[in-house]
Parts: sequence; C-alpha cells; structure tokens
Amino acid sequence: MEKTLINKGPKPKEEKEEYPELKALKKQYGKVRTLKVKNEKFDEYCFIKEPDRFTIGKAMVFFTKEKLVEAGEVILRECFVGGSDKFLTEDKLILSGALKCVEIIEVYESEWVEK
Repeated sequence: MEKTLINKGPKPKEEKEEYPELKALKKQYGKVRTLKVKNEKFDEYCFIKEPDRFTIGKAMVFFTKEKLVEAGEVILRECFVGGSDKFLTEDKLILSGALKCVEIIEVYESEWVEK
C-alpha cells in the first residue's frame, strides 16, 4: 500500500540570504567569518578571512605579551575583506572587533620527544 502525501499549503519562500556578498568572499578567500556588533544604536558587521601564518606571527608578538587588543587588531586589519569599514575607523568597533578576532589565534600544544 502506497502512502499519499497531502499538500498542506504553499512551500515556504526561500529565506533571503542575510549577507549576500559572503558567498563570493568565501569563493575568493576560503574560510570567512562574519563578525557582527549590535547594540541599541547600530547593527554593524564585517567579514574576516582566515589569517595566514604571517598574520598570526605578527599577532603573536602582542599575544605573548598579553596585549590582546593589539593582537586582535592585527588580525582585524590584515584579514578584513568586506562589510562595514567602520570596523577600521571607529574606536569602539575596532576594540570590539579586535577582542573577538583574538579568539582566532589557535596554536597546538607541542613538546620535544627524546628518543
């Protein structure tokens, strides 16, 4: 016995893509993160590409000295690929973005092994 599906109305409309430029940026840069800062006065976002080892190296100079804002700002400025330019010009957005970008720094634990 075959089951018959009952049509329960029209198909839902496809959701509008929130960041239409993101697809093109991912195609161009590979992994791209969306950084969004929202408060009662504004709603801003930018796109950050995956940092290369040279960018991470520059950030690590500050990171190892526990200067997290400076480390994150290196990543923010070097890896910014689109979105609101305010992340590069307005202090509060730079600070918010930098503190979030510092979370990108990932290193693996390593050790010397004597044979």
